[in-house]
Amino acid sequence: MRPDRELVEVAAGASTSILAVAEGMGGHGCGWLGARRVVRAVVEQRGDAATPPTFVGAASERDLPEARYRWFGAHATVELDALPLDLAEAFVALDRQAMAVPMPAGPPLALAVGCIAIALDGAHVRGAHAGSGRAVVLRRGSTRPEELVGPQLWEGAPFEVVANAIGMLSTSGRAVERFEAALAVGDVLLASSRPLDLDDTELFALVDAHADAPLTALARAIESRVDGARSGGDAAFTLVRCVMFAP
Repeated sequence: MRPDRELVEVAAGASTSILAVAEGMGGHGCGWLGARRVVRAVVEQRGDAATPPTFVGAASERDLPEARYRWFGAHATVELDALPLDLAEAFVALDRQAMAVPMPAGPPLALAVGCIAIALDGAHVRGAHAGSGRAVVLRRGSTRPEELVGPQLWEGAPFEVVANAIGMLSTSGRAVERFEAALAVGDVLLASSRPLDLDDTELFALVDAHADAPLTALARAIESRVDGARSGGDAAFTLVRCVMFAP
């Protein structure tokens, strides 16, 4: 799936918003469809009803090949019971209700999706994670990121194997991870569907260099470093920056 890049400038007193990045797990058919289902369900049921949600990457129907567009209309939106307000509990509900797609013949298509979902209440962040994602806070004036969550991998495997995802929660033996953080002015939250191929020193340098630039400029700078990379080049990511509230 191509990147979902949502950019949010957060100020004290801002209304609650919801962000999500997701990625279909390898070995499970139609990962793009699973990612789309999860993102749309989380955002549409938890977002601010007064502000229409924006979907990009695989969560959007724009620029889809015709065959995928037909699948989008038939399968991307799933009828769900009301999701719990708690994001981790919402992941469990999605695991039960949205990760099997009926097929014309044969068993349902099983989906597995790694996801980070974030609820913003002003400059306070609460989130949930299952899968291969990473969320960090890049504190202004610091040189090391504050790790919120990282990839859930099988220990002892000879190569990286994702141990948890929406669609695997009932069998993985792993819990949905919760996290929260308070952002101060100048802090940047980066959440990605898997770790970006960018070391933390370079990431801090980019944040510092774009401190007074629009957040879109920082996103484009990150893209220019990771696009086409062997690992992490097509990861979905989202940025949140805390700014001074102007009354």
